[in-house]
Amino acid sequence: MKLKNKNKKGFTLVELLAVIVILSVVALIGMTTVLPRVEQARKDAFVTEANKFMQAGANAYATLLIDGGTITGTSPVGGSLGTGGGTIDIRTLVSKGYINKADIAGYSGCVQVTISGSGNSAVASYQIKLSNGKFNTDGYKTNVTSSGLKSGDKASSC
Repeated sequence: MKLKNKNKKGFTLVELLAVIVILSVVALIGMTTVLPRVEQARKDAFVTEANKFMQAGANAYATLLIDGGTITGTSPVGGSLGTGGGTIDIRTLVSKGYINKADIAGYSGCVQVTISGSGNSAVASYQIKLSNGKFNTDGYKTNVTSSGLKSGDKASSC
């Protein structure tokens, strides 16, 4: 007596391989469009943080102009910021309450304040040197933009 297999449910090996190949192609196309966007998002986040830290340095300097005195750095980089300008480390900005501690996780750097002119015509300019291990702003003035970021783990020393 011959047994007949009347129940032919399921997929053949060729059909399964075809589905796997199609899914792989779709995944490859998706990855090539998503990964550059992720990298740009990381750059944009770094730029936002750099501008925030520079604004914190400007706020610290404005407070000094109102209150007088100096801010002396507490970290190894430290620095000193007075009414005549100077350099202040971002960790010092945290210790003085200008930046939240959680905001600087993974970052190192400083804000430099330079004064040009004197008296009522004195103008302060701000420069940030910031690094997060992947990008750095090696001395940006005014607003940081993603087009000028440098790859690398360190900004020039403060």
